[in-house]
Amino acid sequence: MARFALAKGAEILVFPELFLTGFCYERDVSDSPPYPSLDSFCALVQEHDCMIIGSLVDGRTNLGFSLDSNGICFQPKIHPFGPEKEHFDGGASILPLSTKRGRVGLEICYDLRFPEVARNLALKGADFLVTIAQFPFSRKDHWQSLCIARAIENQIPHIACNGAGPEFCGESMVVDAWGQVLAKAGLKETIVFGEIDYCTSRFSPRTDPRFQRPEARSLLSPTNFPERHGFGLSDRLIFSRDRQDQCPSEGRSHRRYDAELWRNSRGRREHSRGDWCRRRILPDLSLI
Repeated sequence: MARFALAKGAEILVFPELFLTGFCYERDVSDSPPYPSLDSFCALVQEHDCMIIGSLVDGRTNLGFSLDSNGICFQPKIHPFGPEKEHFDGGASILPLSTKRGRVGLEICYDLRFPEVARNLALKGADFLVTIAQFPFSRKDHWQSLCIARAIENQIPHIACNGAGPEFCGESMVVDAWGQVLAKAGLKETIVFGEIDYCTSRFSPRTDPRFQRPEARSLLSPTNFPERHGFGLSDRLIFSRDRQDQCPSEGRSHRRYDAELWRNSRGRREHSRGDWCRRRILPDLSLI
């Protein structure tokens, strides 16, 4: 498939997450420098002067890579999902990959759900985003929406490559900086061809003053959220003062923050969706 794409003029080849091995926990599929599993792709790079993007297993790291004639660059997966945490550690840095064809902002699967990852890649100079994934069929709508959203939020193109087959939803796509889907796959294994233009962005998220207030980023500091690992019903939390509902069944007040109900994470009640998300995002803000 790679040679067919190259024969059709492709310059950047993007493969799904762990495309060489999949999530195989029954046997050791780990590779290590100089990564002999990539030898055949190195030959393709030298022969066609192309770039190959994917990920592989290196010990306890789901290691994203970008391979071209200048060498190989790495970006580990930041957020292992579910049972992956028993086998993989999360990465400790969020940086674009410098390649012959621009600065690549690489995300791996579950990282797509965290807008801070793509945002930091854009702020640190990424020319376009690439997401490689194995999203399941049950989250097909989420996959489509998130891929488009990350392009619009950061106003840079987005190449999103997902696994295909019985367990995965496929739907790989190429999205421009305006959120327009330029090319899209179906549910089955196929090759998607698309052309991205670094100049399609009207505003630059790194320089345009209308895009953001840089000083506002300090408001996202974990120190501004008390009880970081257990949100309680504290007056120290920022909340909308004009919205305060009484909970008759428990005889206490619940304050609403942006229409999300904060629940006591130290009690016996189930966490709200907003609480769940913040408890997982906040520790990763230290990577900014």
